[in-house]
Amino acid sequence: MSTAPNETFPISDLDTMVSLLSSWHKKEVATLEHMMTIPDGTEVCFGDEPPIVLTGDLLTGFQTGISISLLRLGELPFIVETDDAPVAESDVAT
Repeated sequence: MSTAPNETFPISDLDTMVSLLSSWHKKEVATLEHMMTIPDGTEVCFGDEPPIVLTGDLLTGFQTGISISLLRLGELPFIVETDDAPVAESDVAT
């Protein structure tokens, strides 16, 4: 399920909410990890401001901000399991 930023919609069950949250988290972490690889000299724009060239201390500051963001996101405190996951023999009641 794909949603636009800030789009809201009703969630009818916990499974859907957990799945959406897990998907959002995974996507955000992947985006931030990609941003960590931005090469020296890359131009970025923030709103209507003129472009900023990420080099030297600006690049270091940018990467520091991304690292802090990744630390804050961390890992979700739960694991998403689906019904179609194989059941271990030890989990089967005899």
